[in-house]
Amino acid sequence: MSFKEATQAEILRAAQKDDFVISKLKHDVNEIFREAFGVQQWLTWHEIIQSIVEFLYFAHTTLVGSQTLGEEYVNVIQVDPSKVRVPSIKRRLWMVGLHVFSPRLADIILLLFEKWIPRTELWKQIRPELRIAISNKLPFIHQVIMVLHRLHLTLFYLRGTFYHSAKRITKVKYVLIRRWLGDVQCRPVFHILAALSAVQLVIAISKMKKSATVASSGAMVVSPAPSGSKSVVSGKDTCSLCWEVRNRTTSTPCGHLFCWDCILMSASTKSECPLCREKFNVSRLIPLQNYDDVLNQ
Repeated sequence: MSFKEATQAEILRAAQKDDFVISKLKHDVNEIFREAFGVQQWLTWHEIIQSIVEFLYFAHTTLVGSQTLGEEYVNVIQVDPSKVRVPSIKRRLWMVGLHVFSPRLADIILLLFEKWIPRTELWKQIRPELRIAISNKLPFIHQVIMVLHRLHLTLFYLRGTFYHSAKRITKVKYVLIRRWLGDVQCRPVFHILAALSAVQLVIAISKMKKSATVASSGAMVVSPAPSGSKSVVSGKDTCSLCWEVRNRTTSTPCGHLFCWDCILMSASTKSECPLCREKFNVSRLIPLQNYDDVLNQ
């Protein structure tokens, strides 16, 4: 017995439903962790917590052979390339691992090359020309990842089948449980989205080539410690959330000072001052321009 493949509309609706549920779970778990261990511990662990929550969601659905809430919502099931069998546990584990952890792993690797490796003795032993070449390639790698993601979305809008990169790699497809539920009328709309996405892809590639040309023709000075890095210190210029020198000092309406990234991340889950608990709107945060430069003089 053959099944009809799900169209772009069903796949997208299923992904959006799952994203909504996962986002709600992440918010609740982050809130519990923050109340139990404090803002500082939460800032240290929040990215790992989010990956764990997402993995547990798929562990209790996909890995045990059940539908996710999104898949149940649109009546689709996962199948292997044969289109008549559900994916094996090995294939499902590989797919979930790629989907949940590969973006985080890529960020960690790039961060190591950008901040940690330039401080090591091994980096100092590399010839200056090679160090400059490697450093110039890092922004290019970011751009390549973005272009590949845009290409992946363009193919999805055009042909359907794979919305997530992990499913494309593991060749896990969706089929309709009930053949008459397919929404084929939406395909022309997705073809228009594919055309627009293709235009964006061409623009992104042209910009990437231009930046690569500029990077290869110009010199770049590489210092052991990036200027945006922070060191652990104590005193009145320390952020109360990360306990490091404030970077892009920002004031809350109540007058307390934090790093811009730290207070923005804290306010994303609870819009209140971590010190005095005064409620505020994120739009009322005030970045203190040139404040850090004046302190360093």
